Amino acid sequence: MSEAESPTPPPAADQSPTQAEAGTSPPSANLPSANLDELRRKLREQFSGLGEQVDAMQSKLAADLAQATAQARAVIEKEIATVKEQYPDAFGRLHELRDVGEEGWGVLRTRLERLAGDLEKALGGFATALSDAVKNQSTNPAPASPSAEGSPATDAPADGAGNSAAAPADPDKPAASS
Repeated sequence: MSEAESPTPPPAADQSPTQAEAGTSPPSANLPSANLDELRRKLREQFSGLGEQVDAMQSKLAADLAQATAQARAVIEKEIATVKEQYPDAFGRLHELRDVGEEGWGVLRTRLERLAGDLEKALGGFATALSDAVKNQSTNPAPASPSAEGSPATDAPADGAGNSAAAPADPDKPAASS
């Protein structure tokens, strides 16, 4: 075989033909920009037309709802008037009970507000007393354990048990007899 007769190597499998070789062009190249502008304009018109239809439907539904509400209210008021005529004693009693309930609610609310105020005062007083006790405890620290020579609080000699002779008696404990 000569060089002129040698076959051309086959194209590599990973190479794809270019668009020009395949005889096609990119999709946007086929459409002129005037066609794209025309499509955009048509889509905008369709969208605005749909928006107008939705607005019209919404307005119609709102009007229908208002009309249905008015009709239902008229029917209910008519039925209530009929029942009031048939049972005047029951409606009188119903109004009486409603008035008593409103009055009772007013009394209950007043008493609950008073109770809440009393609880606030009581808890506030307790919190104040507690904070005062804590402040007194921190400003007057408890004396250290007494030494054998004397009590640091009174400088009185300590007895054999380490208690000061001048130490005040504990009011919660009975006095010990000697």
